[in-house]
Amino acid sequence: MCDILRRMGYMPGQFDSTDTATKALKMLRKGDFDLVICDWGMHHMSGFQLLETIQSESALVQVRVILIVTDIQENDAVTAGVQLCVVDSDDESLLRIEIEKVFDMMRESVQAPP
Repeated sequence: MCDILRRMGYMPGQFDSTDTATKALKMLRKGDFDLVICDWGMHHMSGFQLLETIQSESALVQVRVILIVTDIQENDAVTAGVQLCVVDSDDESLLRIEIEKVFDMMRESVQAPP
């Protein structure tokens, strides 16, 4: 994932990486993040469980989440209410589109009148 983000023009310092959802949650609680990109099938805590936790904590609800899923998991993700998911993390163009959508939504919400 880090290699893909670098190829997309993101520089070290603009993103962080970890190998478990539990560590990601600790990082989120300590840092200032706009977006999480995670795999549905992570160890100890699934990407979906991470999403649910993010949505349930008032300090994190503004963080957008893109879940990377397999073809088989896509139906589960949609049924579970996941709004942003990408099938097959190796497809850089799909991931780029979803990341751009997230940042467009964030810009629109900042520009929207109260």
